[in-house]
Amino acid sequence: MTKLQKPLPSLPFDHLVFTGSTKVGRLVAEAAARNLTPITLELGGKSPAIVDRSADINEAAMRIAYGKLLNAGQTCIAPDYALVPEGQVQDFADKVVGHMRRMFGTDPANKDYTSVISDRHYARLEALVADAAAKGARILQPRAS
Repeated sequence: MTKLQKPLPSLPFDHLVFTGSTKVGRLVAEAAARNLTPITLELGGKSPAIVDRSADINEAAMRIAYGKLLNAGQTCIAPDYALVPEGQVQDFADKVVGHMRRMFGTDPANKDYTSVISDRHYARLEALVADAAAKGARILQPRAS
């Protein structure tokens, strides 16, 4: 295996498309600019899923779970949160967890699960969950307790 001599964005492509953080997007843009390579950047936008009161909650939960988990959630249109009518939140949450369990099971060692790229990113995600819990969020997990 050969190590790349230049960062990928600095190579003379016809067009680059990047989805990710603004910090890395800035680096991609700077490297691509050296060759005047056109770029398309999708930099961490939030994608809400809106569930109307008239929606079939089970179907909405199934589709939103699928959309979030497709390609390990690494699509620019993966839903980041759902806005659900008051009084339907618990039913919706239970159904999302149920669909996640059906799609991937409950074994944390499931080979179909993806992993987090680094210990630093894992710690960041754990801190976000802990912060949400400290602020009153109830944490739901599709794996077995």
